[in-house]
Amino acid sequence: MNHPNVCVTYDVDELLEKSDFVSIHTPLNNETINSFGKNQIAKMKSTAYLINTSRGKVINENELINCLENKLIAGAGLDVTQIEPPTSDSKLWSLNNVVLSPHIGWRRLETRQRLVDMTTDNIVSYINTNGNDCINVVN
Repeated sequence: MNHPNVCVTYDVDELLEKSDFVSIHTPLNNETINSFGKNQIAKMKSTAYLINTSRGKVINENELINCLENKLIAGAGLDVTQIEPPTSDSKLWSLNNVVLSPHIGWRRLETRQRLVDMTTDNIVSYINTNGNDCINVVN
């Protein structure tokens, strides 16, 4: 029985093994570049889907293509790729288990309004606290 106030934690490998959909949401930096590839995909269910709306270079694209060609996972939804748009000879175009979108996941009006509001809040917070209590800081 699940209790609403109980938090269950899993490590990443457990989540990869149990999830039907794995959606990547991370900034691109030295720690995350090519951080998701064949080792992580091999832990996923063969019926699972990988979704990337963060940054294309977080995924090792050659390893992803190889895994998709060999049906290690059911498919991928990619709003971002390592080169945008993918080159005309990229295998991503011909794989029937890939859905590509042109890096537009953020383009909804509500998303852009939230971005403007967060930017305004950050500026106000910086001014009001002399830079000592900033919000939404990413190193």
